[in-house]
Amino acid sequence: MLNKYLAIGSSIFTLLFSCNKDANEQQAISNAIDSFYAAEPVGNYRHANHRFLSADLVDLLRKSSKVQSTDSARLKAAGSTDKPLMIEGDIFTSVLEGSTSHTVEEILLYDEEKKSGIKSHPQALATVKFCNQHYDNYTWRDTVEMVQDQGEWKIRDIRYTKGSGAQPTLQKTLLEFLKLEITQSIE
Repeated sequence: MLNKYLAIGSSIFTLLFSCNKDANEQQAISNAIDSFYAAEPVGNYRHANHRFLSADLVDLLRKSSKVQSTDSARLKAAGSTDKPLMIEGDIFTSVLEGSTSHTVEEILLYDEEKKSGIKSHPQALATVKFCNQHYDNYTWRDTVEMVQDQGEWKIRDIRYTKGSGAQPTLQKTLLEFLKLEITQSIE
């Protein structure tokens, strides 16, 4: 009988500890998103704080910046007045004009390792409500994909919900941009 009570007590403790851990993780995710968007320079991805971005996303941003600079230099050297390859607008939200405020509404934690058995980093999806006060308080929601890397939550991708071009995510937008350079160099 004592063992039964100990088992029940242990289960309750584990459940409470697990809920507290999830609450701490959700707060850390919310803090990372808030810190990124509070300092995010609307319309200039080159100045985004890489501290809050995953290594893969930072790599894509650096490659995109290099393509933009290289194409601009190529056109300048040729004396061309053509517009260089460039990424315009706020790429960290689905509305090119960007946001003036945001609210993290919901966070879903998940662990691919538990599902697949393959070692992976903890991940999360955060629904973020954005508002642009310069356009009649226009609001929309995007989903921010987060990944935990060395104990810190980082933005891995952003799933667009409004019309930010033809691509559904930030990473796909950057990959398409990089393909433009390849296409242009072939021509």
